[in-house]
Amino acid sequence: MAGMSTLDLRLTGFTGTFGHVGACLEPTQGLDEPAELGAGLWFTPNSVFGGEGYWCEVHGKLGVEMQRRRNFGLLLLVPRPAGERLSDNVLAGKVQDALHCVLLHGVPIVDFVTVQTGCIINGRPYASLRAQGQRYFPFWRMPSSTLDLNSLQTSASAFRTLDALYTVPTEYLRLKTGFRALVRTMREEWPEFRLHQNVRALEAVVKADDADAFAEHSATLARLACCRLTVKELRETYAMRSCAEHLNDYLFPLLRLGKSARAGAFRRGFGIERLALWSYKTILSVPGLVEHFVDDRSIKAHWGLSEADMQRAWTVDNP
Repeated sequence: MAGMSTLDLRLTGFTGTFGHVGACLEPTQGLDEPAELGAGLWFTPNSVFGGEGYWCEVHGKLGVEMQRRRNFGLLLLVPRPAGERLSDNVLAGKVQDALHCVLLHGVPIVDFVTVQTGCIINGRPYASLRAQGQRYFPFWRMPSSTLDLNSLQTSASAFRTLDALYTVPTEYLRLKTGFRALVRTMREEWPEFRLHQNVRALEAVVKADDADAFAEHSATLARLACCRLTVKELRETYAMRSCAEHLNDYLFPLLRLGKSARAGAFRRGFGIERLALWSYKTILSVPGLVEHFVDDRSIKAHWGLSEADMQRAWTVDNP
């Protein structure tokens, strides 16, 4: 047992299925060893894919060399169920959603993404699906937050909540659709289409009937998130989204700013993305908050709360 990591020990004698996503992702801090994040989810650094170990047989020599370029991985272990095992596509979707929950802390450049799924029999892995994943991009190359173990624990909590939402097909529909819009944001390079998806993601949270309602509710979130977007800027951001939706110049609502229009678009685009990421990270990780977004009726009731009650609902230490 000497020299074996906690993950090695967990895999010893394990029988079940697995999903793994690996990527080159910066920056990280203190993430040098495998770490258990709960409910079968593990962080795996590139050292897990070294010249020896369980996964060498899966990748082969070339695969191991490629994995050394990847400094970040998430492994989902699912013990063998009594009934039918999860399909490769379901496992791949789950482990990629775990990565998406990590990116709620801020989207860096994420490259060399690979997804693998398969089964493990008595600790030996057998991959049945290997796929190249999509790249993810930051907002106009802006630096992202440094990931550490605490942020990964928050992400794991968000993933467990998100995963549970998909077991209830007739509830949380707006929230699930909004999260998918946010994922499309993470993969989008063009700023106007990125802003468009971010506004859609926030619309799922605030359930606004028009630009004024969107701006008022989003401004409440901005105050909670310590984001400096004003009601006026949020109303303009909504108008920019409408222009992008109809394939018009999304800078049109800011032409009054003259030469500063592009800088104004940067401020609003960066702010709305930060607000959307923070909103979903908080909804999915703060205990009980997601229950305010079951359906349209519960969302409407939530936005009828006083700002003091809203503050308590969105705080991690809420009762």
